[in-house]
Amino acid sequence: MENLCEALKNIGLPDESVEFIRKSIDDSKTMDAVIEEIENGKIFDKDSFSEFFRKNFRIIPNISNISQCSENSVRNVVQDNNSDDNKKISDDEKSVAENQDNKKIADTDKADEKKPLSNTEVTQHTASLWKYQPVNPDEPETNEEYIINSLHLPYADIIGASVRGKKHKHDGSDRDDWFEMRDIGEIAVIAVSDGAGSKKFSGIGAKVSCKAAVEAAEKLVMKLHSDGNYEKTIENISAPLNSPEFMNGCGVFADIIQQSVIAAYDAVQNAFEERKSRYEYLEFLKRDMNVRDFSATLLLMITVPVNDEQFVISCQIGDGMIAAVSSFMPCSEAVKLLGEADGGAFAGETDFLTSESMKRRETLMGRTRIARRKISDILIMTDGVADDYYPNASQLSRLYTDLQLNNIIPVRDNPDKKADNDIISRIPEPVSYPWVNDNNIEIAINYSSEIAQSCGISTEDLWQNSAVINAAREKLRKADNISGEKQLKTWLDRKKLSADNLSGEEKLKIWLDNYVERGSFDDRTLVVCSLSGNRG
Repeated sequence: MENLCEALKNIGLPDESVEFIRKSIDDSKTMDAVIEEIENGKIFDKDSFSEFFRKNFRIIPNISNISQCSENSVRNVVQDNNSDDNKKISDDEKSVAENQDNKKIADTDKADEKKPLSNTEVTQHTASLWKYQPVNPDEPETNEEYIINSLHLPYADIIGASVRGKKHKHDGSDRDDWFEMRDIGEIAVIAVSDGAGSKKFSGIGAKVSCKAAVEAAEKLVMKLHSDGNYEKTIENISAPLNSPEFMNGCGVFADIIQQSVIAAYDAVQNAFEERKSRYEYLEFLKRDMNVRDFSATLLLMITVPVNDEQFVISCQIGDGMIAAVSSFMPCSEAVKLLGEADGGAFAGETDFLTSESMKRRETLMGRTRIARRKISDILIMTDGVADDYYPNASQLSRLYTDLQLNNIIPVRDNPDKKADNDIISRIPEPVSYPWVNDNNIEIAINYSSEIAQSCGISTEDLWQNSAVINAAREKLRKADNISGEKQLKTWLDRKKLSADNLSGEEKLKIWLDNYVERGSFDDRTLVVCSLSGNRG
């Protein structure tokens, strides 16, 4: 314990926070309980410590070198608090990663120097160590392992998918993400939520908050119609951006989205009240229930077309991300973030909908964002996706390219960029890793970073090179139909699907469930709103 505390001090953690850790572990709290306190912001105040805990105290098959905390004693303490199965993953990954960093592999019989493993080889090895466990049957209320949905509006196609994360599959815990979408005439409403992983009933909180938010938004929009104010409001948000009329229209929609968030807050409170005395929930919890057991984030977005632009208003509680993409613009200018993650008082802290401040208008006003511009797509995601493309301002363009490369969203042709056969000839084969649910199945995935590196171009160049993207998409189709036929057919047979008629949301689900990033293990939820008339 003293070794751990000394290491924490060495990375700059204040004495009072180190003392909190010492007391928490001395009191025999589980590591999940300690992490729960950390995530609630009780001890965070440094990015380095946030990153240290995210990478080391989570049960994940990826321990990367932490420059500010290299003491072996820390890792030993961390591993002592994990189960034997998870220790095997962490120890194996740490060994492989350290050998890669040191440019050699230690042989058990002799220290012969060998060729270092590539990042792909390291990931290939560790990906197979994940195991699949069904959700604990003792849980009183569970979610489906996957959910998908879609909406088709005159001006947009919207697809969404949520998948159970690798860590949840490995330890038999439930998926705690959720999303909802609804069309209200020409208006689309989308809600996404991520239940706090350390909270036993956070998945319930995520589900009821999303449902309540979109239902409240629908009722409020319909009231605009019944009161005869809808047309005037749409006219106002179409007015010049600096006009009083535009500000009035924004105020109406701000009221709608903030009332909808408050409705979600009330729904979570009601979910707690309905269950707090029920035996099956208390027996599973092994203690009295608290509303914080239902903690979840909430990202709510409303969009409506105005002339040749798109009006978007959003409100975000907690982490995750909402972003507008203009695919016809240069890569560096194409992404506009419409939210701000980690809105707590300290770095690494995440606010949740269960906080009483989330029913106050002044709090929600600071979390409301409005944009009106030409947009090709809107992306709404939980942190299970957003963290894989961090920092979001510069990396969400890579996410968008990955969606194109994997045949999930259409490609915007760029006639100014001629096909270069030399570059196209260097496009690598799609990469396959073992599927957590069944290690005998591998699904081919395209990665923009891999393609750009192999082709000798930047990811910014790839962004505007539709010829390369289309060629990679075709190579993926061939991989699905030829080299990956057995694996993909097995996967699809289980779902009673055909590779020839997969819907966009089904493709999105398969991709979310199978793409691999080192250190990525959480539930993944992503909703993509593709605006058909705004592709430049």
